Amino acid sequence: MAQIQLTAAVAATIPAPAQFDAQPIRTTIDYSSLNPAPNALAKQYIENLSSYVAPPAKQESVPPFPRKRLAAVLVLLSINENGDLQVTLTTRSKKLRSHPGETALPGGKVDETDATVRETALREAHEEIGLPLPPSSPLLYLTTLPATTSRTLLVVIPVVYLLASTSTSPSTTILSSLQANPDEVDAIFHLPLLSLLSFSPHSILHHSISSVATATVVAPPPWNTHTKT
Repeated sequence: MAQIQLTAAVAATIPAPAQFDAQPIRTTIDYSSLNPAPNALAKQYIENLSSYVAPPAKQESVPPFPRKRLAAVLVLLSINENGDLQVTLTTRSKKLRSHPGETALPGGKVDETDATVRETALREAHEEIGLPLPPSSPLLYLTTLPATTSRTLLVVIPVVYLLASTSTSPSTTILSSLQANPDEVDAIFHLPLLSLLSFSPHSILHHSISSVATATVVAPPPWNTHTKT
């Protein structure tokens, strides 16, 4: 499980490993089917994220990444009753030797059986918090954000999904049914995305999502796109 407390000085941004993950599949979202419906700001964030494509790795400057050093985290977004985006976070088990009791995103190292980092992020979330996998849950892939390096020198790749809420499969029911794996997770909670970005200005989420989701343009922005404040 990768931590979200990675400062800009420690988490040096690098391109996504193109040799491991194929180009993302564009997601078409029917907002009229979502219940609750996202407000205007949440819809703009979703559009920006789903339009974003991380820059491919340049092999002349970035060497191939060994799979044993790759990890993925799931940025699971959902829409709360106010129409705002929220993100699912966990509290790491106090029994863990590494960073016990810290706040984290669901995620972990890539397995040999994982074909893409998207599979890694979803598999780890299923193991850690019991997230139902498609087609049992209406998960919509939005984007894969640029990778960062962790304090343990893992290449950590954030993968963003939206848990869509429909009349037949409400996200509130799915979120309330999540169960923490006691060996890895002490608690599961959901925080408004804007609150998290404001509270943790130097985290992976701030540098990744803030530069993409809050971008002033909808077209795929560069990493250092100006963001709204």
